Amino acid sequence: MLNNTKLRAAVETDYKLLANLGLKTFKQAYSGTVRSRDMNLYVKKAFSKNNILKELKDKSFTIFVALKNNKIVGYAKLLESRIPESSKNFKGIELVRLYVLKNYQRQKIGAKLLEECIKTAKKSKFKFLWLGVWEKNYNAIVFYKKLGFRLFGKCKFNFGTVIHNDLLMRKKLS
Repeated sequence: MLNNTKLRAAVETDYKLLANLGLKTFKQAYSGTVRSRDMNLYVKKAFSKNNILKELKDKSFTIFVALKNNKIVGYAKLLESRIPESSKNFKGIELVRLYVLKNYQRQKIGAKLLEECIKTAKKSKFKFLWLGVWEKNYNAIVFYKKLGFRLFGKCKFNFGTVIHNDLLMRKKLS
């Protein structure tokens, strides 16, 4: 527990809360930087309650939630996936999402969620934790660099009707 923050594994009954949290945090991070039409196309699919419920049931995903005063204020999602073809092959697990509500940022909740992801990845014998981050999400890039992630490539990311560039970053887990 950190500053009254508790972490736990997400359960199926969290699906509505996770869908709403994902939608809200995504819009907080990207509103004003991308076209609203593209934002709406993306969030409609990515944060639909059906999609979140499907991910909670899928064993290739591991999702942790952060609670403050019994309210979910952030979450992290790992996915056992392949790294993009343009990069070197390594035994890694993907950090798909790491979101914290704006009012709870700068309270080390994201770092605490990331620590839990790292523990889980190490337990499963992964050598790296990797992620893709939009090249214009400067705050996230600084956050990940501060926590030991390093650039190892780039890939394309389909966001609504626009193709964006994502930076691929990884952190060695040994």
